Amino acid sequence: MKRRPPLTISVRDRVRGLLLGFAIGDALGAPAAGIPGDSFCRRFGRICGFTTNPLHPYLGRLQPGQYTENTRLLLDSVRDYSKWGSFCGRARQETLRNWAERIENDPGHARWPGPTTLRASQALIEGPPNPGLGDSISATYRCLPIAVLVYTKSLISEVSSEVKLTHAHSDSIISAGIITELARDVLFGYAIRKSIERSLEAAAEQLGASSLIQKCFTAIADRSELSALCTTYGTGARCIESLPMVCGILARSASSPRSRLLDAANAFKPGDGDDWDVMASGNGGNTDGIAAIVGSILGAHYGESKLLSLSGQVEAADGIRSLADVLSTRFGTV
Repeated sequence: MKRRPPLTISVRDRVRGLLLGFAIGDALGAPAAGIPGDSFCRRFGRICGFTTNPLHPYLGRLQPGQYTENTRLLLDSVRDYSKWGSFCGRARQETLRNWAERIENDPGHARWPGPTTLRASQALIEGPPNPGLGDSISATYRCLPIAVLVYTKSLISEVSSEVKLTHAHSDSIISAGIITELARDVLFGYAIRKSIERSLEAAAEQLGASSLIQKCFTAIADRSELSALCTTYGTGARCIESLPMVCGILARSASSPRSRLLDAANAFKPGDGDDWDVMASGNGGNTDGIAAIVGSILGAHYGESKLLSLSGQVEAADGIRSLADVLSTRFGTV
């Protein structure tokens, strides 16, 4: 087992950064989620901080700093993993059922739940897990607490169990494994780029070579402009698009964590026209999910203190800190 490096930033500060960074990225990217980049920029310009998009067909009600169902699902999983200390299928199924019932009972307050996750969670109301075949990256979000818990054994068993509650596609499992392994290494103080490389290598060793992993290696070696990365690798919700963008952004140098977070929130997938039907256009970007993952890794690396200019403005920040503090007490216990 590799030796743990010295932690110059406290575990509590890193775990707070992991969760708050996710919420911050989610809230930053939400106004442009699913909208073709040229259309959003033409109307609103580049995202420079928390903002709104009253024209968004699903997230138009959100105020600056409010996050989507992505963060709600993450925080639900934090509560379960903090309580049980590892994957507990019964508890996780119950939580996802409750989440789906909340969406069904009050759809007007839903914040654009991912269709694969929602359908699979609705299926849990009536019976056993029936994961969908969608290859979105959304199951990855729920796996981040596993990074705090698991150190002494492979993550893949816990991650696979969590992902398969809603997603059956192999790319979803691979993506969740890579991001959770990356978050774990960063929490222990390893450099981000080296951690990306190691997590990709570990995924290839444990799960086999794949075009997704190769695309991520190519993305971290790419030094072109952000717009070129968006065009080359895409910024959709599919793993084959979102994960290379996450890796490419994290591997790039930046003047500050904030600037890299804003790069992620502006990771628009280029598209033509003015089509705002985000479910049909196919040209929209996963700006909320990409920025959320980037934010969580940056937060785990730098700690909450480096995100203070944004964390004070994000929704329910104090509640997220409290959840992070409970989760951090289980750091490296599995």
